[in-house]
Amino acid sequence: MGRLLLCGQEAQIPYEVDELDLRLYTVEELCYYIYHYVPLLDDDFVDERLVRFIEHELDRPETAGKIRRFWHGPSDTDNTLYMLLSETGYYSESELSFFQEALSVRRKKSPPERALEAGITLMGMSRYQGALRRFSKLTGDRSDGRITDTIYIKALERSADCYGKLQAYDRAADCLERLYDETKGERVLEKLYDVCLLSGAEPDPLVFRKVSDETMKKWQESYWQTELLFKEEAEKDPVCQSCSQDPVTAEKELHAFAARIREESRRMLE
Repeated sequence: MGRLLLCGQEAQIPYEVDELDLRLYTVEELCYYIYHYVPLLDDDFVDERLVRFIEHELDRPETAGKIRRFWHGPSDTDNTLYMLLSETGYYSESELSFFQEALSVRRKKSPPERALEAGITLMGMSRYQGALRRFSKLTGDRSDGRITDTIYIKALERSADCYGKLQAYDRAADCLERLYDETKGERVLEKLYDVCLLSGAEPDPLVFRKVSDETMKKWQESYWQTELLFKEEAEKDPVCQSCSQDPVTAEKELHAFAARIREESRRMLE
């Protein structure tokens, strides 16, 4: 994570957020992550690993001591996080009130609702594998009644989108077939048809038996028009254009493109 502020001690061993492949080096960065990524803060976020990081790496034993005295279980997580942000003085009173309200809104949601929100947040950051891990908790067994039909449908739909982004079209198709079994929506069948064409597979006649030939033709034309637009846009990309240039120029373009992608990735969490 880009250095936001370096007012406090910088850790020799960073606090790692594996889900985002993120390393936090200062208390300011830790607070920034907590403040801006509430949907990703599970009830087990406050643990001994976090406390040891604050105590030893950030050299804040008093703050670590307060957390140990204050936190006794998941029900204390919100107040503990609020106390941690208050201790640093990094945020104003109005910002802390906003954070407290965000925690309160999230606390009122059920665990499945919070898992869905976390998955959607990760999708927005192009962290599709992490999002799928969250969604997988919502698309399995529903026998205990905790996962509502609405959450199940939303998780399946977004899982299909994630698999599509990862070009795992067979898994995307599986999600869409399950989604169609649940909703019987024509739009779902159209997306499934697109996935079949993307993967090079023949659409299963049994799955599409209720779709008219006229509708299938319309879907096919829409698919080819979209593919043509993507192709035209791709050809305008400097990386694609560099392929037709001399090797030295092409290499420079590719290095510049890679540097741009890295910079954009770093800015995602600034």
